[in-house]
Amino acid sequence: GLACDVGTTTVVGTLVDLITGREMGSASSINNQTQYGHDVISRINHTLEQGTGLADLQQAVVDTLNLVIEKLLTSLDIDPEAVYEMTVVGNATMVHFLLGIPARSLGFLPYVPVVNHAMDVEAQSLGIRINPSANIHVLPSIAGFVGADTVGALLTAGMDENDGTIQLLADVGTNCEIVLRQ
Repeated sequence: GLACDVGTTTVVGTLVDLITGREMGSASSINNQTQYGHDVISRINHTLEQGTGLADLQQAVVDTLNLVIEKLLTSLDIDPEAVYEMTVVGNATMVHFLLGIPARSLGFLPYVPVVNHAMDVEAQSLGIRINPSANIHVLPSIAGFVGADTVGALLTAGMDENDGTIQLLADVGTNCEIVLRQ
């Protein structure tokens, strides 16, 4: 299985053995969307000003994911057909672009995502070059500026389990989300 973080600047993928949970390797690449702007507002504006803007941004991120996946699987001599599960996180704008969903609402007050629930899509429907029937699990965003990347960090840190401890999490990326659990 693959775990991928689609960042505004960098896309990272980690291959995990789904039987043992062992990390097998990772790879990264600059997000090809940077050609349309280095920040999310520039990219949202590209989708609003260009007729093919949303398709441009979606193809750029799919190309980047495929590059990361190819680098990773080639380095481990693993057939892409053997990958049948993938989880993707990113800020709300990156998730919208990956799924081909207009992100206009994220560029203007009150910055509300169109989609804020988890989604499962088949790899072939996005053009991701792994097993065509593979499930791609996209984690939900909490709000316009609290994305699926923060949700993934919360789950990884076990902050969804209330054991009575106080925990603080900071997700430093395009913006910085700080989560305190008491």
